[in-house]
Amino acid sequence: MTVGERFRRLRESGRLGRYCLIVSLALNLLVVGIFVGAIAGHDRRSHGWNPAGLSVRPLINALPDAERTVLIDRLREARKSEAGDAGAVIRRNVELLASAIEAEPYEAEAVLSAFQNQRESFGRLGARGHSAIVDVISELSLEDRIALAEAFRENAYSRRKHRSPGNRNANGN
Repeated sequence: MTVGERFRRLRESGRLGRYCLIVSLALNLLVVGIFVGAIAGHDRRSHGWNPAGLSVRPLINALPDAERTVLIDRLREARKSEAGDAGAVIRRNVELLASAIEAEPYEAEAVLSAFQNQRESFGRLGARGHSAIVDVISELSLEDRIALAEAFRENAYSRRKHRSPGNRNANGN
């Protein structure tokens, strides 16, 4: 059966409009999710890379100013060099998800697989950002690393406290 025949059958059965609506809704939700995530996750005090939803902002904010500046510069350079790569990853993931959604017969496992592929793809991109952070931390003295760890704990717990009413301090009291 040719593609044209499939579209004709879907149009005649009324399912083509339904499938287009589902794909359109999924893509709209993806775009809205990206924008809402960007707005909600934006912190003017940091220029951190937030790979795969794993927040590194409390750690970046805990760095001494000079090291934070070095890290931000490294992350900006990484973003510039990976702009095409990141764009291609996003396009591949959108197409994979859209294809899984519009497939006939529909298979939930294919959609779950597309989501898994997204997590893995962005995890690899995020690993590059993590490497830059580790490089900067590796250049610190023991005293500076101890101070960093303490400031990181304070930042991480104070952010958690504001997000979750059950977490009042580092001890959970």
